[in-house]
Amino acid sequence: MLDRVRACLPGILGLFLGVIPVPAAATPRIHPFTYTTATLPAGSTELEIYADVVPGSRVEPTSAMPDAPLQTYDGAYFMPQIELEHGVTDRFQLSFYNVFEQYNGGLLSYDGVRLEGIYRLSSESWPIQVGALFEFGYKGDEIELEERLLLERAIGRLRITANLWVEQELGRRSDRRDVDVLYRPTLAAAVELAPWAHLGAEYWGLYHFLPATPVGDGPFQMLHYAGPTLTLISGEWWVAVGVYARLYQPSTLVSGSDQDLQYNSVWTRLIVGGTL
Repeated sequence: MLDRVRACLPGILGLFLGVIPVPAAATPRIHPFTYTTATLPAGSTELEIYADVVPGSRVEPTSAMPDAPLQTYDGAYFMPQIELEHGVTDRFQLSFYNVFEQYNGGLLSYDGVRLEGIYRLSSESWPIQVGALFEFGYKGDEIELEERLLLERAIGRLRITANLWVEQELGRRSDRRDVDVLYRPTLAAAVELAPWAHLGAEYWGLYHFLPATPVGDGPFQMLHYAGPTLTLISGEWWVAVGVYARLYQPSTLVSGSDQDLQYNSVWTRLIVGGTL
């Protein structure tokens, strides 16, 4: 067994050092948040597994008494997703997600389902590649709609991508229905170091128009994240990772809430995908 492992080591090192070329047969995500305009070939299917991790801390009272002292607890937000993608045509693909959530080491809960469609509008001759994404999500007490315009420009080994991303969240709170509107722009650039390696940087933002209340319009929340990304490809399988820092502390977040923890100072997203 040890002899077999030793025999494989040169090949493994060659793979990561670029000595041995590896054909890139997959359709990888070059950035964890920003979509390119690429779609799966007709009839092909891919599996993607996401893991979002946001380490942080929470401030909570030590008891239920009104004047109880506060204590800081370490915590984390964890959101795994499982996605199946299928190429309906060479320009159109459908995806189905199952989404889970976990706060502060509690129970892993089922968050909902999503159905996503991507259509590539442009041909290879266009100077800027253009695509459109539509998504429907259901969480039991909330419906999410998402629309994105996908823009992509390749200059040699450099690829610049932007998503104009809008979401509407339709939910019920108490005796009224609320509609949250979110604008989530992304901008990313990546360099192809080798056919199996892409190194880049990515920005994504959140502009959240919170629901109106009986006393007036809802507050406005704005967040910005940016960080490095890396995608590695081996045949029909690939892995993409991004680590993002929040660029400033927003004043509208209420300390200690679960939603606060979701948008802490560092966000990491890992995606593993491959052809089935």
